[in-house]
Amino acid sequence: MEICDGCGTHIQSGETRYIVHMTITADDAQTVSPVTDEEMEEIIARFESANSIDLEQQVYSERSFILCARCKQRFMQNPLGKGSRDPFEEDGLSGPLH
Repeated sequence: MEICDGCGTHIQSGETRYIVHMTITADDAQTVSPVTDEEMEEIIARFESANSIDLEQQVYSERSFILCARCKQRFMQNPLGKGSRDPFEEDGLSGPLH
């Protein structure tokens, strides 16, 4: 038995569950401008003192979520939760989310 990451309900054996897999990457199309030696030293110092896991998460991260049918429908209608405080109340799908 699985638990929905959206609402916390139990997804019974045989019931359809949905997996949302998210990959977030930094935009690598940034324009690089020339930097001074002082700026370069500052950048290097920040990298040397930073935690490697934190640095990696700044440019790439992955997450997976298990959703029930109701939460999958909510997610598909408004994946970023834009709008009202409860983005699902307008479509009649309001309910607790975790």
